[in-house]
Amino acid sequence: MKTLYRTTLFTAAVLSAGLLAAPATFAADPGAAPAAVGTPAPVQMETLVVGKIKIGDALAQAAAQEGRGNQLARVAETMDSQFNAALAATKKFKIVAGSNLDQIMAQQKRGGSGLYSSDDANAVKIGELRPAKYVVVPTIDDFQDVGETLRSEGHEEMATARRIRISVVATLYDINTGEEKETANIQVSDRKASQEQVGIAKTGDFKEELLHTLVMRAANQSAAHVVDWVFPAKIIARTDKTVTINRGKGSTLEIGQVWDVFALGEEMKDPDTGASLGREEVAAGKVRVTSITPMFSKAEVIEDLGVDKGQIVRLHEGAAAATPTAAGAGAVAPKTNDQ
Repeated sequence: MKTLYRTTLFTAAVLSAGLLAAPATFAADPGAAPAAVGTPAPVQMETLVVGKIKIGDALAQAAAQEGRGNQLARVAETMDSQFNAALAATKKFKIVAGSNLDQIMAQQKRGGSGLYSSDDANAVKIGELRPAKYVVVPTIDDFQDVGETLRSEGHEEMATARRIRISVVATLYDINTGEEKETANIQVSDRKASQEQVGIAKTGDFKEELLHTLVMRAANQSAAHVVDWVFPAKIIARTDKTVTINRGKGSTLEIGQVWDVFALGEEMKDPDTGASLGREEVAAGKVRVTSITPMFSKAEVIEDLGVDKGQIVRLHEGAAAATPTAAGAGAVAPKTNDQ
């Protein structure tokens, strides 16, 4: 049942994005000026389809029975926009939002209605969306909002508090095969108290600021995991026992974490189909994160089997509760944009 449910989510996301057709090809513009010698090549970004956020069936039923259906719907709507914004902010993806696809296609149809010049260099033919490799489907599978009321012994003061917990499961699929590549469980929670006057206690008082903060935190953590899946973190420099990793604040790195280091071996291909099976990962050691800056992080080499610049790092198994779990994990790394 679990496999069927995940397959349904993937199929729905891909169908809603209209991406089951063969990838489109794009010819070079014959009138475009050639790139100047020495001009850096344009940054290559992956096209990522983001499925509209789902609400787990059991959670939706429980929320409806408790009269919290509207509140949960608001959380899902906010999470949907925040998750897309967080992914776009990484500047590593061209985002195709499944929830906005109808508006995108409607705009393309208007472009072909004759109201606009067909000579416009920015014109796009109907249905010509860039091909994508991956689709990510986020699902809210837990949402708790509990109000508390506390009074002093003399009833002179009253404190109200609110506890909120949000759990999101983000799943990455290969858009061509439908294979589940990675899954991460992200859970965020917090408690906020406020002082009120006697007689105006409100159990479950809705604190928008706290809820919005938690939704943003869950969205940012989910986006950080997606980046790690498609673009594994890399060592960009080594000096003695210290390495620099190309991840900074807002990533999945935390001070004190242990990360495994891998050297990428040769690309392996299926002898029957010729399809890429990814590249072999050879263990090169372990590092412990010591500092994090806005743009990069520093780590100490704690096991050295040949740790060097250019190697990838993955969070050591069991190092964090929200560690992404590879589907069918083994000695072979899934093919990513960086590989």
